Amino acid sequence: MPRPNVSEKRKLEILQAAAQVFTGQGLAVARMEDVAAAAGISKGTIYLYYPSKDSLIEALLRRLFQPLDDALAALLDGIDPARQRVQRYGESVILAFAEVAPLHPLILELFALAPRNPVAGELFKGYFISYRDGLAGLFRSAGEAGEVSLVAFDGDAYRAAVSFMAMLEGLLLLALINPALIDLRRDGMDTLAGWLRQI
Repeated sequence: MPRPNVSEKRKLEILQAAAQVFTGQGLAVARMEDVAAAAGISKGTIYLYYPSKDSLIEALLRRLFQPLDDALAALLDGIDPARQRVQRYGESVILAFAEVAPLHPLILELFALAPRNPVAGELFKGYFISYRDGLAGLFRSAGEAGEVSLVAFDGDAYRAAVSFMAMLEGLLLLALINPALIDLRRDGMDTLAGWLRQI
């Protein structure tokens, strides 16, 4: 029987501690020793896994992006009709986002970090480009096959993709900035259903 990878387990424990500490204290205030204490390790040990606070933030961002990357891959690689895949994708993102409500302050702070931090900026940029281009390709092929109508977007799959992204990301941003403003599950599903009626 293979032995468990202690290093990977420890990295996950550190990332979970970092999420807790960064959410509670904010990125600017939180220190590596605070994260180490929350993870139950020494300050010296944390640097064996993450040599700097920036490297820890990058690893945390990559972990937060993983469910989104998985959902996007399922959307683009699926075999069901396009409308069903888009609906399932939107629902999964909304529900996953609602589930991590305690991390919303941290997610908003990481989002705001993107214009000032090259690593965060590249991660967000890469994800959104893949997201836009993947959706545009899906809408284009589905439109050509007669599965969806792009009349509302003058037949332009790219515009349909940007519209979908603006709708979904706008919902998530509203929930981040003011959770009392919308009921993410209810209003998110209603808004998604309304958008899908366009195609």
